[in-house]
Amino acid sequence: MAKRSFAADLGRRSHVKKDNDPAAFPAKLGLREAALEEVGGAVLDCFAGRGAIWQRVWRRAEGYVGVEKELEKVLRHPAPVHHTESLIALRALDLSRFRIFDLDAYGGPWAEVAVIAARRRLAPGERLAIVITDGSVRRAMLGRVTRELAALAGVPASGMGAHRRWTDLARRALEAAAEQMGGRLASLRESDLAHHSLGMWHGLAVIEAASGPA
Repeated sequence: MAKRSFAADLGRRSHVKKDNDPAAFPAKLGLREAALEEVGGAVLDCFAGRGAIWQRVWRRAEGYVGVEKELEKVLRHPAPVHHTESLIALRALDLSRFRIFDLDAYGGPWAEVAVIAARRRLAPGERLAIVITDGSVRRAMLGRVTRELAALAGVPASGMGAHRRWTDLARRALEAAAEQMGGRLASLRESDLAHHSLGMWHGLAVIEAASGPA
């Protein structure tokens, strides 16, 4: 039997929706429960799917709007959902309405983070949360960092080993995003899942408005 190359195997596995793995679902729910408890407010769910997370967590939020590009999922979702691409919605909607941004992406969510950073401004004393499922770790295992993440984190978009320091890259990117929004990264937590080998990272960033002059 011929051996499958690492790149071919990784490419094959990249199409598996690992964030739908039952082993990952409790971790995803835990981060979203924390966002609801620590920040609250209305949710913009940029990869809404069929509503599994809405059923378990976001239905208790003060408000909810979903975004989903697949019509079959939109029709099965029990809450209000825009049938469009996440980036289109983020560029068109009034982002000041939302205090929680759920980026449950199968690929990388960093283009969405960049748009949020460019368009969302924090009011004095305001806090918001960005909850992330990041499948772009898989690209980094092959030496390619998503362009938007590289730009936010200030690192090259190519080079091996980035997946081993993903927490640091994500932190740097989210710190830069927070600064663009007029705030600072108050906290960053991640799941205890082995993203180094699974190629999927789960995190929760809480961003708060920077203190004004004394």
